[in-house]
Amino acid sequence: MIQIRYIGTGEAFDHRLPNTSMVYEGERRILIDCGYAVPHALWSHSRDPNWLDAIYLSHFHADHCFGLPALLARMGEDGRERSLTIFGGPGSKEATNTVLQTGYPRMLEKLPFPLEQVEIPPESPARFGALTLKVAQSHHSVPNYSLRIEEDTMSLCYSGDGGPSEATQALFSGCSLLIHEAYHPELQTKQSHAFVPQVMAMVKQLRVEQLHFIHLKRDAPLPTGATVPVPGQIYLLKG
Repeated sequence: MIQIRYIGTGEAFDHRLPNTSMVYEGERRILIDCGYAVPHALWSHSRDPNWLDAIYLSHFHADHCFGLPALLARMGEDGRERSLTIFGGPGSKEATNTVLQTGYPRMLEKLPFPLEQVEIPPESPARFGALTLKVAQSHHSVPNYSLRIEEDTMSLCYSGDGGPSEATQALFSGCSLLIHEAYHPELQTKQSHAFVPQVMAMVKQLRVEQLHFIHLKRDAPLPTGATVPVPGQIYLLKG
């Protein structure tokens, strides 16, 4: 059984919802994005320091990565000993280390468990146990790498932030579930975030089986007929 557990679904400055984050739970358990509001929300689901096998960071805006130092520090304090893998796109290792060292100087030297960092090139998928991880770059104000996880006959895609690009549309094609941000409720001239009508039209063209909207602009009207999950919701992925 593969399931998606939503930790947060909010945009950067939402006063009601934790930052966008979810846990992929299949043969391996992967936290996807870890913004500043994520650790406390995650600990309400599990405080087991060994609960996660890996973390994927789509990009390095604060609402997607600033929770990482606290999460790893508590894992160490609570007795984690086994290795943790941090995945990201090109350039993610240096950016991750900067976040960790800024949060807690010398943190990388003090962690009591091994930390493996893997950069996934768009042209070369990564294997993680029974999982295949693929990435593609979206249109965003900083490099953002959307993610596709494949396991058996099922596939989860997550946009991170940014409008769809040709590369991300190819990545999303035919997936079981697409989790896509849509900060703008209506069409805009800016491309650094996605628009609700744009994503809904794209899903029909790409034969995506199911769409979940996240990272919606605070106080904006919800898309008519769209699935907008709430933190704490668990969704079973079906092939």
